[in-house]
Amino acid sequence: MDPTLPEAQAELARRHKAAATTVLGLLVATILLSIRSVNLIDIPLVVTGGGPARMTETLGLYMWKESFSFHHIGYGSAVAIVMLAINLLLTVLYIRSLSRDRR
Repeated sequence: MDPTLPEAQAELARRHKAAATTVLGLLVATILLSIRSVNLIDIPLVVTGGGPARMTETLGLYMWKESFSFHHIGYGSAVAIVMLAINLLLTVLYIRSLSRDRR
C-alpha cells in the first residue's frame, strides 16, 4: 500500500471541510438576508413608495399597502400568514445550519 495515500486522503478531507465551512457560512448569510428582505417595508416605502411599476415592492410592503392603503384587511392578513410561513421555513433552515456548524 502506498504510504502517501492516507496523507492524501487527510488533505482531501481538510479541503472538503474548508469548502463546506465556506458554503455553510454563505448559506447562513443568504438565509438571514432573505428573512430581512421578506419583512422589509420601511426603505422601499420611504424612498420609492413601491417604485415605478411596483419594481421595488417587497412582500412586506405589498402586505402593508393591501392592508392599510387599499383597506383589504383580510387579503393583507393572508399575505402576512404567507410571510409567516416563509419566515418559519427560513428560520428552520437557519437553526439546522447552526446545529451542523457545531458538529
